Amino acid sequence: MENNHDSIAADVVMTEENTQEEPIFTPQGEIINGEEYAKNTTDSSAKAIIKYLSSILKQYHLSHRPLDQLSDPYEVLMVGQMHHTQLRPSLTVTVNGSSFPDWVIEVVTPEEEEMIYLMKTGIYAEAGVKEYWIIDPQKQVIMEYNFKKNAFIPKIYNSPQRIKVSIYRDLFISFSSIFKAQ
Repeated sequence: MENNHDSIAADVVMTEENTQEEPIFTPQGEIINGEEYAKNTTDSSAKAIIKYLSSILKQYHLSHRPLDQLSDPYEVLMVGQMHHTQLRPSLTVTVNGSSFPDWVIEVVTPEEEEMIYLMKTGIYAEAGVKEYWIIDPQKQVIMEYNFKKNAFIPKIYNSPQRIKVSIYRDLFISFSSIFKAQ
């Protein structure tokens, strides 16, 4: 997937007339209900985990799911029903032509804890995401929300085990390998 949101950001000039109509593009930040939040894309633990997961998912998609789409890290995600909301999840997977990602992965940085744990969970559930993972490198924990099956009750992983990716029948990811990557 081509990542050209930086070129879009340079082309959008915000004026009083278009602030209510146009989505707001920012080079690094996220916008929730019109309010801008900083996005830390420099955390080395988060980068290492994202790189590891991205490589696992690319391998899986090449051999099993070539029509599914894996986003670039921190690619802009516009939430259709929330006009003034623009997110930059760590990674997303869109299954076979879905209009919105089926699986969203967020890697927590200390600056974004509250937003990822509290604000984004509700946004992703409302938007129709099927599976949402919150990976917290500092706490060494993974929270998996399966919104279709368990709504807002996450499975919590905090010890070495294989974690099944709910949107696929045959993909398991090692808890230990995720945190070794950092």
